[in-house]
Amino acid sequence: MLVSKTNDQGSNPCGPAVNEVSKGPSTPTAWRASRIRKPEHVPSLLRDARRGRRASEGRTGDRIFVATEYIKNIMDEIQQRNIILYGVPGSGKTSLGQALSEELKLFYIEADEIRKIGKQNRSLETDPFFFLPTTEAYQAIGECTGENIIKGLFGVRGAYRDLVHREVISHEEPCIIEAAFLDPIFLKNEGLEILVVVSSEEKHRQQFFTHRTEDALTERQFKNARIIQDFLIREAGQVDTTILENDGDIKSLVEKLKKL
Repeated sequence: MLVSKTNDQGSNPCGPAVNEVSKGPSTPTAWRASRIRKPEHVPSLLRDARRGRRASEGRTGDRIFVATEYIKNIMDEIQQRNIILYGVPGSGKTSLGQALSEELKLFYIEADEIRKIGKQNRSLETDPFFFLPTTEAYQAIGECTGENIIKGLFGVRGAYRDLVHREVISHEEPCIIEAAFLDPIFLKNEGLEILVVVSSEEKHRQQFFTHRTEDALTERQFKNARIIQDFLIREAGQVDTTILENDGDIKSLVEKLKKL
């Protein structure tokens, strides 16, 4: 199943009205730090984002499977390892993580709790990546372009990388952690990584706005989430991360995983 293309956003995918926050230096510290640990494929991915390429343009569609096909014997592996769920807002990662936690009796680490810790003794002006959501983190870089949206994602990843790692390794028993800003490269050896995606833009929109009011801000965030998801799919294909297509039925999805 191919990932559906997102609408072409042109040179400014975030729209003309962008409420600026403190941008800070042109090359933020968190962004510089995140680049140090990136493999050679990251610059090429950023070039892809700059050129407006989409995940459905070759080489990634064959990595997305429905739940009954995407992995074998997953439950044995899940019960012995941490489960690392990540994806853009509205992908269903939180609902899936909570359902798996309840079904498998595993400790659940919610991203919001990590954010609360990260914000302590910091301010938006001095440490914007600890405060801005992944879909808005481009504001700490510059204008709302495809490249800056991805750089913003890396900035948030870099800001929370150590906090996430400490939280994961602090648990003696396997746990489930989910967040939009998890770094699959840095956490590669810490558990079973699953990127949760929604290929259909229509279905993704429905899930995204289930608990959000539609306005100019959330519409921009949704468009940015689609751009980030395209990038995450390409990235997952290069680092060999499992990609799970969420069909919208979380209960059915968990049951299918149990029967494999």
